[in-house]
Amino acid sequence: MNLRPPGLKKRFNFFALGKTGLTLIVFLLIDIYWIFTTRDYVEASKLEPYTHHIMASMARAQSQLTAARNHYFEFYLSKDSLARDSAAEHIANFERLLNNVRRMASDSEQIRRLQNITVLLNDSLKKASLPDGYQPDQLNGNQLHIVIPELRYLKMLDDSIVAFHSREKEILQSRLEIFTRTFHRAMAVSILVLLTNLFLIFFFAWQVRRKILERQNANEELARRQESYKTILGNIPLSVALSNIHTGEIIYINQTFQQHFEVTANDEAEEVFQKLRIGFTTPKRAKEKTKSAEYCWKMANGEHHIYLYEANVVQIHDEELILHALLDITARKNYEKELKKSQHKLQETLDAKDRFFSILSHDIRSPLSTVIGFSDLLVEETDHPYAKTICETSENLLTLLNNVLQWSRAQSGTMRFQPAMVNLHQIVEQVYSIHRSTAGENGIRLSNEVTPDEEWTADPYMLETILRNLVSNSLKFTSNGDSITVSARKKQNNLLIEVIDTGSGIAPEKLPTLFSLRKYNGTPQKSGNNSGLGLLLCKELVKRHQGTISAESIPGKVTIFKIRLPEISKISPAIH
Repeated sequence: MNLRPPGLKKRFNFFALGKTGLTLIVFLLIDIYWIFTTRDYVEASKLEPYTHHIMASMARAQSQLTAARNHYFEFYLSKDSLARDSAAEHIANFERLLNNVRRMASDSEQIRRLQNITVLLNDSLKKASLPDGYQPDQLNGNQLHIVIPELRYLKMLDDSIVAFHSREKEILQSRLEIFTRTFHRAMAVSILVLLTNLFLIFFFAWQVRRKILERQNANEELARRQESYKTILGNIPLSVALSNIHTGEIIYINQTFQQHFEVTANDEAEEVFQKLRIGFTTPKRAKEKTKSAEYCWKMANGEHHIYLYEANVVQIHDEELILHALLDITARKNYEKELKKSQHKLQETLDAKDRFFSILSHDIRSPLSTVIGFSDLLVEETDHPYAKTICETSENLLTLLNNVLQWSRAQSGTMRFQPAMVNLHQIVEQVYSIHRSTAGENGIRLSNEVTPDEEWTADPYMLETILRNLVSNSLKFTSNGDSITVSARKKQNNLLIEVIDTGSGIAPEKLPTLFSLRKYNGTPQKSGNNSGLGLLLCKELVKRHQGTISAESIPGKVTIFKIRLPEISKISPAIH
């Protein structure tokens, strides 16, 4: 199967080669046009010296004809024999010019006209032999007017022919020089065009070679990618198959598919789909773009495996195919079964824990309250030290029991968060009222620095529990002459509460684990142990307010517990 990425095409790009050939043809046509244009220019330049010499001969003939005309009139006016001889000479020249014209001209009408001129001229010369009394003005003026211009024309023509033949060598030399110069210019331009063509040929050849190399590199990269894709597709932990969307024929299966279903050919893979009753391979279901289901397959060894089946219609090289993917989820299903069993056992354990705490709440707290009540009476009546010890121990045990029950409810989510507007000064006084007798007996001063009108929205029961545990904890680590102070102030929509004692303090290395579920190893000034459960409960109750609690301490000097509670409007409704 061809897994070529759609961004790469295999066919050769003939467009670039055709463009190169078209460019070469255009330049070849330009060369041919230049050659013919140069030839026409050379032929036209040949007429330049000939025309120049013809014009010069005609100018000289015009001056000679002017002189001949003067001699002709002189003869008629003065009857001078020399003038008559000159006229006769001109007539002879005229006969010769007439022969030249006959030889050069092809127009019979023009020859006939020249013959008529000859007759008129001879008649005029005969009339010149008249007696002396005959006046020259009696000559035919029209005939004389006709002869003179024609003689001028014929003389110019004859002189031009003579001049041309006399300078024929010079004319040919000039023509050769002009042709040579023109040929050299044409050769220079042709060589320039040829060099340009050669450059373009080499340039386009280099371009074609570069394109061919790029195509070869692209094909090699394509082959590497195809091999990589086949390797990846064959080794992914998914059984993958490709089928024709119209016929349902399986055209590809990967190695994982072959290993899981123990098949080696596409036909065997079709049998697997038939046994699994996967109908997505038929054209009727092809319009469904996705399909997801779970199927059970019995292996050759008798084991049953569960597969999650996914199918999608994909397009590869303008061809729509169906991509089948089967993931073996047998282990996950087994884990889910084990998880359900564990959840069931956990629920049973939680139910047992709830029953246990219910027993603690009802069956232990009631007798313990009775012991505390009778021990108080004994202390008041007898003032016996044993009775006092029994009373203090029972109260500590009841406090510990309450903390355990509250922490358990916080962990199980059964403790309800019920915020209300509370007076902070009164809450602190209620806490002090519980511990005032113990603090007085040990010489510890309790200070309430919260203003009487300070109010905040919080759960009153939780807030009192937090302060009671913090004050109780401070009493265990303070001695005669020490003090415990509670203060509160508002800062940036938050309430900051501080519980400060001047007791023995906490070692720096113990501060990070102070609010974790570990046994607190501090050294209290009074006899007894501190489990640290009270501080852990404080952290849980502060978290219910989406606040924070922290501790700072200087051993032997001071310990500060800081609580930050946000406004109740800023608290997420999920905590309710």
